[in-house]
Amino acid sequence: MESYNFLAKQFAEDHPLDAARVLEKLPSQDASAYLTELSPRLAAKVLQSMIYSNAAECIAQLSPSRSTDIIAALPLNSAATILRRFDPERRAEILPRIPSPVSTLLVRLLRYPENSAGAFMDPRALALPEDITATEAPARVRRTPRHALY
Repeated sequence: MESYNFLAKQFAEDHPLDAARVLEKLPSQDASAYLTELSPRLAAKVLQSMIYSNAAECIAQLSPSRSTDIIAALPLNSAATILRRFDPERRAEILPRIPSPVSTLLVRLLRYPENSAGAFMDPRALALPEDITATEAPARVRRTPRHALY
């Protein structure tokens, strides 16, 4: 049985898109059971490739702590899209459990309606004050280059 678990995990690692397609065809309880065998990072990698409504169904069946770990491992936009598909009570149960920097960003994204420009923004993008001089701007960008998109 251990070899089957290894094979299933390796399949998800090497072929997350194919694993997602297989999980979408399974009952959500079975797909959720499979996801509990994967690390949160790997489960997030597979869920990111699934249809978001299916991914949300799978995550909703997991324990709150397991759901939190997986959602925290997802890219922000994917996490927000999945959280939008939860009922408000489940969302309220999970959001406070997510580590603070990520949960703060998710709350910002969730304020905007789905398919609006705000829902797709990256809340970590660097913004400079209006009154900054042209000389100061490049220096500030150099201090935090990972948030400068261009």
